[in-house]
Amino acid sequence: MKGHAVRLGTGFSLALVLGLVFAGLTLGACTPAPSGRTDFPTRSSASISQDATLQAQAVLEQFFEAWDAGDLRSYNSLVTTDNVATDLSVDRVVVESITPLPWTEDSLSGFGSLDATGVQPPEFRVFSAPVRLWSSAAIDPGERLDWVWYLIRSSDGSWRVFSWGLG
Repeated sequence: MKGHAVRLGTGFSLALVLGLVFAGLTLGACTPAPSGRTDFPTRSSASISQDATLQAQAVLEQFFEAWDAGDLRSYNSLVTTDNVATDLSVDRVVVESITPLPWTEDSLSGFGSLDATGVQPPEFRVFSAPVRLWSSAAIDPGERLDWVWYLIRSSDGSWRVFSWGLG
Protein backbone atom coordinates (compact mmCIF):
# COMPACT_ATOMS: atom_id res chain seq x y z
CA MET A 1 0.00 0.00 0.00
CA LYS A 2 2.33 2.55 -1.27
CA GLY A 3 1.66 6.12 -0.39
CA HIS A 4 -0.49 5.44 2.66
CA ALA A 5 1.09 6.22 5.99
CA VAL A 6 -0.50 5.28 9.26
CA ARG A 7 -0.27 8.02 11.80
CA LEU A 8 -0.31 6.95 15.45
CA GLY A 9 -1.46 9.36 18.09
CA THR A 10 0.43 10.21 21.27
CA GLY A 11 -1.96 8.05 23.31
CA PHE A 12 -0.79 4.94 21.46
CA SER A 13 2.87 5.88 21.94
CA LEU A 14 2.34 6.40 25.67
CA ALA A 15 0.51 3.06 25.97
CA LEU A 16 3.32 1.30 24.10
CA VAL A 17 6.00 2.81 26.36
CA LEU A 18 4.06 1.97 29.52
CA GLY A 19 3.48 -1.57 28.27
CA LEU A 20 7.19 -2.07 27.65
CA VAL A 21 8.07 -0.67 31.10
CA PHE A 22 5.50 -2.98 32.76
CA ALA A 23 6.84 -5.99 30.84
CA GLY A 24 10.37 -5.14 31.97
CA LEU A 25 9.30 -4.84 35.59
CA THR A 26 7.37 -8.10 35.43
CA LEU A 27 10.28 -9.99 33.92
CA GLY A 28 12.64 -8.42 36.45
CA ALA A 29 10.46 -9.64 39.33
CA CYS A 30 10.98 -13.27 38.27
CA THR A 31 14.75 -13.21 37.95
CA PRO A 32 16.59 -16.06 39.61
CA ALA A 33 17.41 -15.53 43.25
CA PRO A 34 21.02 -15.96 44.41
CA SER A 35 20.26 -19.61 45.23
CA GLY A 36 19.33 -20.23 41.59
CA ARG A 37 15.61 -20.55 42.35
CA THR A 38 13.02 -18.30 40.81
CA ASP A 39 11.19 -16.24 43.42
CA PHE A 40 7.43 -16.47 43.15
CA PRO A 41 4.89 -14.32 44.96
CA THR A 42 4.07 -15.52 48.47
CA ARG A 43 0.60 -16.39 49.77
CA SER A 44 -1.53 -13.54 50.95
CA SER A 45 -1.60 -12.66 54.62
CA ALA A 46 -5.35 -13.38 54.60
CA SER A 47 -4.80 -17.03 53.63
CA ILE A 48 -1.98 -17.36 56.17
CA SER A 49 -4.28 -15.90 58.82
CA GLN A 50 -7.05 -18.32 57.83
CA ASP A 51 -4.61 -21.24 58.11
CA ALA A 52 -3.58 -20.08 61.59
CA THR A 53 -7.23 -19.84 62.63
CA LEU A 54 -7.90 -23.37 61.38
CA GLN A 55 -4.83 -24.65 63.26
CA ALA A 56 -5.97 -22.95 66.47
CA GLN A 57 -9.49 -24.33 66.02
CA ALA A 58 -8.09 -27.86 65.60
CA VAL A 59 -6.21 -27.46 68.88
CA LEU A 60 -9.40 -26.29 70.60
CA GLU A 61 -11.21 -29.38 69.26
CA GLN A 62 -8.41 -31.61 70.63
CA PHE A 63 -8.67 -29.77 73.94
CA PHE A 64 -12.41 -30.56 74.20
CA GLU A 65 -11.80 -34.21 73.26
CA ALA A 66 -9.12 -34.56 75.94
CA TRP A 67 -11.31 -32.83 78.52
CA ASP A 68 -14.31 -35.05 77.73
CA ALA A 69 -12.14 -38.20 77.82
CA GLY A 70 -10.59 -37.19 81.14
CA ASP A 71 -7.16 -37.39 79.49
CA LEU A 72 -5.21 -35.13 81.85
CA ARG A 73 -1.90 -35.50 80.00
CA SER A 74 -3.38 -34.46 76.62
CA TYR A 75 -5.42 -31.70 78.24
CA ASN A 76 -2.32 -30.22 79.91
CA SER A 77 -0.35 -30.37 76.65
CA LEU A 78 -2.95 -28.09 75.02
CA VAL A 79 -3.11 -25.33 77.64
CA THR A 80 -0.70 -22.64 78.79
CA THR A 81 1.26 -23.31 81.96
CA ASP A 82 -1.15 -21.08 83.93
CA ASN A 83 -3.98 -23.54 83.15
CA VAL A 84 -2.35 -26.90 83.86
CA ALA A 85 -4.80 -29.05 85.80
CA THR A 86 -4.26 -31.75 88.40
CA ASP A 87 -7.79 -33.11 88.12
CA LEU A 88 -10.39 -32.68 85.37
CA SER A 89 -13.36 -33.66 87.56
CA VAL A 90 -15.86 -33.57 84.70
CA ASP A 91 -17.93 -36.58 83.71
CA ARG A 92 -18.88 -35.30 80.27
CA VAL A 93 -18.20 -32.29 78.02
CA VAL A 94 -20.31 -31.54 74.95
CA VAL A 95 -19.36 -28.73 72.59
CA GLU A 96 -22.19 -27.44 70.43
CA SER A 97 -20.08 -25.63 67.82
CA ILE A 98 -16.81 -23.73 67.45
CA THR A 99 -16.96 -20.37 65.71
CA PRO A 100 -13.99 -18.04 65.15
CA LEU A 101 -14.64 -14.52 66.40
CA PRO A 102 -12.99 -11.39 65.03
CA TRP A 103 -10.07 -10.06 67.00
CA THR A 104 -10.52 -6.61 68.51
CA GLU A 105 -8.49 -4.48 70.91
CA ASP A 106 -11.07 -5.41 73.58
CA SER A 107 -10.27 -9.10 73.06
CA LEU A 108 -7.16 -8.67 75.18
CA SER A 109 -8.68 -6.54 77.92
CA GLY A 110 -8.49 -8.12 81.33
CA PHE A 111 -5.50 -10.29 80.46
CA GLY A 112 -2.68 -8.35 82.11
CA SER A 113 -0.09 -11.09 81.65
CA LEU A 114 -1.05 -11.46 77.98
CA ASP A 115 -0.92 -7.68 77.41
CA ALA A 116 2.60 -7.65 78.84
CA THR A 117 3.82 -10.21 76.30
CA GLY A 118 2.93 -7.93 73.39
CA VAL A 119 0.88 -10.66 71.70
CA GLN A 120 -0.53 -9.44 68.38
CA PRO A 121 -3.48 -10.76 66.31
CA PRO A 122 -1.42 -13.28 64.26
CA GLU A 123 -0.52 -15.00 67.53
CA PHE A 124 -3.94 -14.76 69.16
CA ARG A 125 -7.32 -16.30 68.27
CA VAL A 126 -10.78 -16.01 69.86
CA PHE A 127 -13.59 -18.58 69.47
CA SER A 128 -17.16 -18.90 70.60
CA ALA A 129 -17.87 -22.46 71.70
CA PRO A 130 -20.89 -23.07 73.92
CA VAL A 131 -20.40 -26.14 76.10
CA ARG A 132 -22.50 -28.35 78.33
CA LEU A 133 -20.75 -29.91 81.33
CA TRP A 134 -21.79 -32.79 83.54
CA SER A 135 -19.99 -33.47 86.81
CA SER A 136 -20.76 -34.36 90.38
CA ALA A 137 -19.97 -30.78 91.39
CA ALA A 138 -22.26 -29.16 88.79
CA ILE A 139 -25.14 -27.14 90.17
CA ASP A 140 -27.15 -27.62 86.97
CA PRO A 141 -25.69 -30.62 85.05
CA GLY A 142 -25.85 -30.15 81.29
CA GLU A 143 -26.49 -26.42 81.53
CA ARG A 144 -25.42 -24.56 78.40
CA LEU A 145 -22.47 -22.25 79.07
CA ASP A 146 -21.91 -19.65 76.34
CA TRP A 147 -18.16 -19.45 76.74
CA VAL A 148 -15.53 -17.70 74.69
CA TRP A 149 -12.13 -19.38 74.30
CA TYR A 150 -8.78 -17.60 73.86
CA LEU A 151 -5.78 -19.27 72.25
CA ILE A 152 -2.26 -17.96 71.79
CA ARG A 153 0.64 -19.28 69.75
CA SER A 154 3.53 -20.26 71.99
CA SER A 155 7.18 -19.54 71.20
CA ASP A 156 7.55 -23.01 69.64
CA GLY A 157 4.75 -22.20 67.16
CA SER A 158 2.07 -24.41 68.71
CA TRP A 159 -1.34 -23.13 69.75
CA ARG A 160 -2.39 -23.30 73.42
CA VAL A 161 -5.67 -22.57 75.19
CA PHE A 162 -4.93 -19.47 77.26
CA SER A 163 -8.25 -18.62 78.87
CA TRP A 164 -12.00 -19.01 78.67
CA GLY A 165 -15.13 -17.64 80.22
CA LEU A 166 -18.58 -16.27 79.65
CA GLY A 167 -18.83 -14.30 76.42
